[in-house]
Amino acid sequence: MGYNHKADPRGDFKHVLSPTPPPFSPCVSTLSTPSATPQTPKISIVIPVFNAQSSIKKCLESCISQSFTAIEILIIDDKGQDNSIAIAQTYARNDPRIRIIHNPQNIGTFHARIQGIKHAHSPYICFLDADDYLHPNTAMLLSEKLSCFAKDHQGVSPDIIYFGTSFFPPSCNRLAPKPITQDTFGAQILKKSFLAPSTPPWHIWAKLYKKDFLQKANDKFAHITQKLIMAEDALHSFVIATLAHSSTGITDKLYYYCENTSSITRRSDPKTRATKIAHLQKIIYYLQTLQEDKDLSSHPYFHQAHDKICNILNAAIELEHRYDDTTTYIPAYLKACFSSLKHYHKWQTYARIFIFIASLGKIKI
Repeated sequence: MGYNHKADPRGDFKHVLSPTPPPFSPCVSTLSTPSATPQTPKISIVIPVFNAQSSIKKCLESCISQSFTAIEILIIDDKGQDNSIAIAQTYARNDPRIRIIHNPQNIGTFHARIQGIKHAHSPYICFLDADDYLHPNTAMLLSEKLSCFAKDHQGVSPDIIYFGTSFFPPSCNRLAPKPITQDTFGAQILKKSFLAPSTPPWHIWAKLYKKDFLQKANDKFAHITQKLIMAEDALHSFVIATLAHSSTGITDKLYYYCENTSSITRRSDPKTRATKIAHLQKIIYYLQTLQEDKDLSSHPYFHQAHDKICNILNAAIELEHRYDDTTTYIPAYLKACFSSLKHYHKWQTYARIFIFIASLGKIKI
């Protein structure tokens, strides 16, 4: 998923967050209080920014308002054409925790996040899209979970902490993935995150990562220089889950994901569909190159997970043909849906077929 692809029509940030904070952990509280003395940040919030002036204020307000203040807010300027960065600079002048990293040119979400990892000062990192926002207790609950995990596992800290997501507006076509809350180790992490669920929760957001671990994952992408705009999270999360040694999670829905109806994923004109297909094929190609990395391919579940991701992406490619203008006996819409199911069975595809037939071909989703 690329950034700036989700709309946020709900107005002021303070009116949207739940008035009741999520439940607190029973472990020792790590709540920090504002101080004039600069704190060593424990968590870096990395925000790639590209043409997000309509949502950047709410995004930044949700970070600045965190009840746990030992954070840094790292904005990656990906060279958009609007006033996003000017707005961010205004906030940065008033909050020393905000830093802005300027890319020399537009490089896309995938590489912008990697730049954020390189520049982060904290031992832990979470990613936030510029049109999304966080619950004000996100950093505190994550910090508490780190303390709980270390207490339970002889001082060992997890590579990943999963947490919950709320989607706006709510949609029956998009169900919030359930975070993996059990303490999980070794090969079971890839199995639980990519093989157990029907649709793997491969989004890069709504997770906290150990920085040292992310830097190791970045080494696996050194050969990727092209800009990626589709399904880059699948590639990134697959490598992360393959390399991870430990993970845990919390059920609280702390990440607020805002849908954008103008996203490239929502457009169906021929040129856009061709672009989407080309970029999905590019991700499949890069996934194939990972098979040559013995550090990854030696994982006992690597090939199963790899094949599953490729099947899901090939199914998505077939679905892009559902708006083709054809005069064949079987409508292009149904043909594309059936072709997609040959690669991977998703309930959404069956729903598309049912709705299309029930509406006598009038409704295409």
